[in-house]
Amino acid sequence: MAKIERVEDLPDWFGIDKYAGCGCADFNAIEWHGSLHARREVFSALKAVKQAGIPELSHIVQPDLEMLRRTPLNWRDGKGYIWFPEDVELEIRDSPVRDLSINHLVFKIDQDRDIAETTEHRNLAGRWEPLLSSAPWETWEGAEDAIGTINGHGEPLLVDLSVSDSALTDAFSTWLNEKRAAQEVRPRRKKWLYEKWARYGLLQYLDLKIWTEETGNHIPDRVMAAAISRYDMGEENLRKTVAPLAKILMSSAAELRALASVEAASLRSK
Repeated sequence: MAKIERVEDLPDWFGIDKYAGCGCADFNAIEWHGSLHARREVFSALKAVKQAGIPELSHIVQPDLEMLRRTPLNWRDGKGYIWFPEDVELEIRDSPVRDLSINHLVFKIDQDRDIAETTEHRNLAGRWEPLLSSAPWETWEGAEDAIGTINGHGEPLLVDLSVSDSALTDAFSTWLNEKRAAQEVRPRRKKWLYEKWARYGLLQYLDLKIWTEETGNHIPDRVMAAAISRYDMGEENLRKTVAPLAKILMSSAAELRALASVEAASLRSK
């Protein structure tokens, strides 16, 4: 473990020019989501190896690390063990508002059965049995209950398309307010300023933080601030901007993923 005192002491693979040119300054939500997804997966893998106490497993991460360090703006080249570009493409194929499928119901039934086996909510599995029987049309207790959350965040709805758009909008607003009021943590709307992410040197910062996670080395804020952009933002500014932004983006992908899916749908419709 070493303390890095100068920018010149950073690893040879790191270079600000790799992030310049026609790079992340022009990224849309899809490109940012893919780039951050790759780094989030690498971070998670490195932490899992450390928690497992088996350092020999760190070789699993190496192909992905080498790709990121060779071409840090091209997440689509990932072919290692940790993440695959196809995973991102599949993720953003689903809009945050979409049709409920039979597969969703199958998943929900399986999910409820698992919960019933591992918690005190034994009734969750039983409520599906009449539906799976030979006479699903017969009424049973719980048949009018809401299906509930699917896969941790999806809430199914029945929408009456014979009603006007304005009435549907009002009804959805009422339903959404009720659901939001019941949430313990309500997602806050963020205004993503992608050009600032590029100017701050967000990807550079994350790649160096991954390196410290991998090696145990320490990069002081003053060195990090000087390394990640062509202007030295200063360590105080680093702590107020890039560091908290990186923490948010590495902890939750939900909103950026949703924005990327909307962009992807728009591109497919052209």
